[in-house]
Amino acid sequence: MRKLYNEIIEKLDSKIQDCTVEHNDSILFIEVVIELILKALSEIKDVVLKIGFNNLKVEKRFLYDPYL
Repeated sequence: MRKLYNEIIEKLDSKIQDCTVEHNDSILFIEVVIELILKALSEIKDVVLKIGFNNLKVEKRFLYDPYL
């Protein structure tokens, strides 16, 4: 689960960096970044719903400390 989460976050970071170069207009940039974040959150949600957690302890660790 952690590996998939990290991959999604890394892709998001990369896409945001690409947008920084492409968009000079700050409002357009913010709109694009919000869209990217929503897509990443949707991906994470799909992964969580598909795989689930082994136990409550793992779930709590994921929710409250996602950078572990």
